Amino acid sequence: MGKLIQFVKDVSADERIPLRNRVMLGGLLLYLMTPIDLIPDFIPILGWLDDAFVTILVLDYLFNSADTELILEHYPWNKEHFSRMKIYVARLSWMVPDRLKSLLFRQVKRLALEKKAGTKKISH
Repeated sequence: MGKLIQFVKDVSADERIPLRNRVMLGGLLLYLMTPIDLIPDFIPILGWLDDAFVTILVLDYLFNSADTELILEHYPWNKEHFSRMKIYVARLSWMVPDRLKSLLFRQVKRLALEKKAGTKKISH
């Protein structure tokens, strides 16, 4: 899990990655690091499933919306492992209703636009 978290940190800090993706990854880090979850972690197995579910959803979004070569620059395992991970994530993400994905990704896009607008105001 440590390598995965470091991967997410590295990708979210890379300014070549689109801002909406970095916002999504920042949200994932925040979610994974805070003790507040959809299902509390002290509940055996189920407590970890929501973390896995959210991670899969975000990775699916990242893998399908960012440049693979940029992602691979930060990926802590080999390219073959990345290909397998991408397949597993795609297979598991089908469990997430499209409507929920659309809602979540729309909110991320809104946050990215707000952050970008805030950055422009500061630089002037």
